[in-house]
Amino acid sequence: MVYSLDKVLQITDLSKHYDAILFDVWGVILDETESILPSVVDTINTLIKEKYVYFVSNAPIQSNILAKFLLKEGINVSADHVITSGQMSRDLLFDPEYQKSIFGCTKSQVNIYRIHYDSPYRCLFDDLAVNYVEDIAMADLILVTVRSQKPEVECKEIVTLYKKALQLNVPVLCVNPDLHVRGKDGNAYCSGYFSNLYKEMGGRVFFIGKPYPAIYNKVFISGGLSKEKHKVLMVGDTLTTDIKGGIDVGISTALVLTGNVATAIGQDSQDVDVLHKVRLHCQLHDIFPNYLVSLL
Repeated sequence: MVYSLDKVLQITDLSKHYDAILFDVWGVILDETESILPSVVDTINTLIKEKYVYFVSNAPIQSNILAKFLLKEGINVSADHVITSGQMSRDLLFDPEYQKSIFGCTKSQVNIYRIHYDSPYRCLFDDLAVNYVEDIAMADLILVTVRSQKPEVECKEIVTLYKKALQLNVPVLCVNPDLHVRGKDGNAYCSGYFSNLYKEMGGRVFFIGKPYPAIYNKVFISGGLSKEKHKVLMVGDTLTTDIKGGIDVGISTALVLTGNVATAIGQDSQDVDVLHKVRLHCQLHDIFPNYLVSLL
């Protein structure tokens, strides 16, 4: 694959070399206030007419909710071309083979202990055959949907809980592997950050979403692209999820200089040395996209 990190390409030019384009949403299409730039809408709608366009997000919500939001904002998206980690979690929770990998058996009802701190995503499984418990000893799994700007506060409480969970061998289900996200109130730590704590303690953690292959494979199967990976491009703002995941499944990747990467490098509109900072950022993580790209 070709690597071009010395200039920023336009997505409309780069897209000529690919049949399918996968877009991350937050940080790529939506800014920190969850607003979509009009020029991005025009660009993506043009691509939708010409290419297979999918929206692949680690949002812990149902795919149809995100699809409706994008439609409302003017993006002509097909609902079956939106894939979220939240939807995959719902689909997998009662899949017999997936249950066996987590529980060692199948279950008609799952007892869940939630770590959420009033996160709006805590209701992801509310309409499924789940029973929310307040005693970790009664739990089949722990659902982590935390989003926090003060992780040091929550970490103390969560680590105490994790110690009990370790003794009971209760697994954690992480429905958003993102470590952090750029929001309107500043940088916030996500479920991936808090789930990794349990993994580092020796606990069993099941991650659903980027950079793990299952969410990409769902796109490949849906679009009949399993044998055409060289014609697929992943566009994202996060090296450790969007770009790493794309690399791991064998597709091309393009990093936009917005969202998480802008936060990481301290990008300023007057900064003439942005490309150098991006290259250093890639070296730090040892993750290198094929391209740097702009949607504007």
